Amino acid sequence: MTALKVSLRGDREIAKLLDSLSGTELVNRTRRATRAGAAVMRTDLRARARSGKYPKTFQQIATRSSTRGGIKTQVGPTSPLHNIFEGGADTHEIAPTSGGAGILSNLNKRDRAASSGNWTDAFFARGPVSHPGMAARPLTTPAFEATKDDATKAAMDKLLEGIH
Repeated sequence: MTALKVSLRGDREIAKLLDSLSGTELVNRTRRATRAGAAVMRTDLRARARSGKYPKTFQQIATRSSTRGGIKTQVGPTSPLHNIFEGGADTHEIAPTSGGAGILSNLNKRDRAASSGNWTDAFFARGPVSHPGMAARPLTTPAFEATKDDATKAAMDKLLEGIH
């Protein structure tokens, strides 16, 4: 998935104000600003994730910040399935886990309890299984498009807090 970006460059007046700040103060302000913008998007993402169209694990939305290669803040579901839902998946094969006993040991506690020892209900594959794929069900992109103006305003307000 490609990153979605909001620009905090602003106009010449804002650029002049920001140039007057020391490096550390500018970095700290920019970090707080990106987190303020991310908070707006996070609220929308959580509401969309609760719609019933996505797995419950998508309701856990994380905000992660980084200063490598510029100041960045990422917002999105913590579920690794998010990348598959966002872009969809083509038809593909799924290889079975190795060895008969290995298959039983790979079943999680919930699956073992649900089957109550009745292994005829469990799914076992002796060879690769063809998965039909799935259409894209984007979550992050629609939330970004819906909130980018409000997120940009929140970020700019935080960036300029106390100097305007």
